[in-house]
Order: sequence, then structure tokens, then C-alpha cells
Amino acid sequence: MMIKVMFFGVLAEEAGCDRMDIDYSGDIKGLKQMVEINYPSFVKYSYQVSLNRVIEPNNIILKDGDELAFLPPFAGG
Repeated sequence: MMIKVMFFGVLAEEAGCDRMDIDYSGDIKGLKQMVEINYPSFVKYSYQVSLNRVIEPNNIILKDGDELAFLPPFAGG
């Protein structure tokens, strides 16, 4: 299954890209762990993950075509 993964802010800088497609089958927690293995610097940042633009629990099983966004805290002005 292909999952669209997007990175924002400092996480995009750390990953060196703002989006990628990952062939993955499982839940949100497992995909987060996989990303943190590939980008170990992520663990030093606070961030949330949204699934199809909604913050969901980590145990949600992903489906083909889902969109996962890694969101660091945002500040506005």
C-alpha cells in the first residue's frame, strides 16, 4: 500500500524533503517508528501526526492512499 507522507517546518528540513510516498502496511504508530528510524533526529522534536487532515489515535490502521502529515508546533503572528 502506498501512503503519502508529508513533513512540515523543521521536520521537512531534517528529512530533506517535504513529501514522499512510502510502501507500508500497518498502523500510524508503526509508520511513525519507521520514519524515526530513517530520520533519528525527529525524536528530539515535539510533533503530532494527522491522518487525512485529522489528528487520530496511533492505533488506526492505514489504508492505501492515506495521507499522513508530520506536524511540528506552529506559531503565528
